[in-house]
Amino acid sequence: AYAVTGYLLTFYYLLSEGLAHGMQPIVSRFYGEKQIDSAKHVLKLAMMFSVGGGVLFTLALLLFPSLFAGFFAGDNQSLQQVIIHAIRISLFVLFIQGFFVVTEAFFQAIGEGHKALIITICNILIQLPFLFILPRYLGTDGIWLAMPLSAIFLMVPVLFLLIKQVKQMDQTIIV
Repeated sequence: AYAVTGYLLTFYYLLSEGLAHGMQPIVSRFYGEKQIDSAKHVLKLAMMFSVGGGVLFTLALLLFPSLFAGFFAGDNQSLQQVIIHAIRISLFVLFIQGFFVVTEAFFQAIGEGHKALIITICNILIQLPFLFILPRYLGTDGIWLAMPLSAIFLMVPVLFLLIKQVKQMDQTIIV
């Protein structure tokens, strides 16, 4: 079940990576040419497709988990039930990973690679306290919940950082 959720996460993550890395040179060029509105428009499109597509994929996973479980588990009903539980408890905020990927690529595109690196490192490190604490109180479900809860927790400062950066870009063009 852990491998299956990993495959599903990877499927979405790689699509988001492709979108983010396709967006990056376009944003970089617009930003370098001081076409801030165009750079922001590309960011908005990338977020719509990556996060929006992630929301649709997440809804499909949550509404039809047995379809995805059956694809991997075949006729093994006990494995299917574990996979369904894992999908529901571990992938309910899958789309946040797409938000992180696009945000990281955006920061790299505008020459703020250190911010992208911090987000990447924090996305990994923030899971550790959740992995140490949650299983003690929630058992196996605590392991399943570590990734989504840490993503929710990290999304707040990353969203704040992105909004601050976009506002700062607007201010530099006015000055």
